[in-house]
Amino acid sequence: MKKFKIAFFFLLIAALGIMIKGNWIFFSTKHALVVNLIYKVYEIPAIENGLYLLGFFLSGYLIASFSGLMARFHAKKKIDTLKNTVSSQMEKLSSLNKEVEFLKRNHVRPTPEASMEINLPEENTAVQG
Repeated sequence: MKKFKIAFFFLLIAALGIMIKGNWIFFSTKHALVVNLIYKVYEIPAIENGLYLLGFFLSGYLIASFSGLMARFHAKKKIDTLKNTVSSQMEKLSSLNKEVEFLKRNHVRPTPEASMEINLPEENTAVQG
């Protein structure tokens, strides 16, 4: 897999180099950017198109990296919350297992009323009219 990555990146760089060499006139042409706002006109000095492309590529890369970083922070927070939930449920499960073992050792049979502690919400059966 490591050799494949090296070969892939080598081919990618070679293709990028061929593309730049074939379009060198475009990349070396200078253009000025003009931003015309209602109250002010900004003019950026003329620089090569290649530098514009490089600048926009780098800014897009930084924005994507920041977005991925934020997603990673949110995922880490969610993972921590889920780990805490799992640990609390495991503690509850172990205490319930200990209680079952205690009841088995002492031959205590729970009454059906004591084992049914399910509280269902009361339903409103009155018809409203």
